[in-house]
This record gives sequence, structure tokens and C-alpha cells, in this order.
Amino acid sequence: MSDTRKDPCKPNACRIQACLTKNHYQEDKCLDVLEAMRQCCLKWHKESLCCSGIDLEKTYLPDASQEKNPIGKSPPKEIQDLLDQKEQQQANQRRRTAVLPKRSWIQRNPRLFQICFITGSLLVFFSKPLFDCFIADPLPPPETKVPPHKR
Repeated sequence: MSDTRKDPCKPNACRIQACLTKNHYQEDKCLDVLEAMRQCCLKWHKESLCCSGIDLEKTYLPDASQEKNPIGKSPPKEIQDLLDQKEQQQANQRRRTAVLPKRSWIQRNPRLFQICFITGSLLVFFSKPLFDCFIADPLPPPETKVPPHKR
């Protein structure tokens, strides 16, 4: 508690750290806490050591894009139409990617497919009966006599 009396903005600094930790260091989710720290630093920037990293000129209020109608006015119709169109495109993209067909066994297990294919090919190539069935030229018909010197 004695540190808090010495540095009036330290509780706000602790709130910022807690908020950032909770929100996986996404600054846009802690804008209200950052703005509270800025307000404290505007008042106590000469006494507080925690205010060294705070930009006193920047406001940390949420942007108009993050809030729905921040002042109570609706955006112009053209902008609203563009926003609606963009949301619709994003929704369509999400639906389309969710309905992809199931990938084949070969696509899911490429290494196993390579092993099976190479093993099967080697078995056919190095097995005399299988090689004769699939790859070798057929034997000449039995009625044709092959001279012994050409065998």
C-alpha cells in the first residue's frame, strides 16, 4: 500500500497488466483501462513513474468502427450498405469453407501412400511371376519352333 501512496497511477498500471494478460495482450480489448491510465497520467505525470510509457496526446477511447453508433447518429446509407455487403461476404465465405468435402485417404496420409505404392511397385518388379504377368513380353505361341541357337 505504501507504493500506491507514492505512485498514484500504479493501480491503473496493475489494471492494464491484468487486462492485457486476461485478453492475450490484445490492446483493443483494454481501451477503457488504457484511457483511465491516460487520465491519471494527465493529472499525475510529474509524480508518477508509471506514466513514462503513456502517450498523453493519444486518446485510447474505442474507435467508431468498434462501437455501434457511438454518438447516436447512424452512418450514411452508402457506408451502411458497404458495411452490410462486407458482413454478408464474410458470412458467405464462412459458410462456404465449412462445407468442404472430405479429403481422400491419399491426401490425408501422403507418406503412407508413398510407402505402399513404392512397396507394391518393388514387389511387382522383383517377383518373377508378377513381373512376367504385368511387365514382361508374352511368350511366343507353343506351335512356333524357336531354334536352339536363338533361345
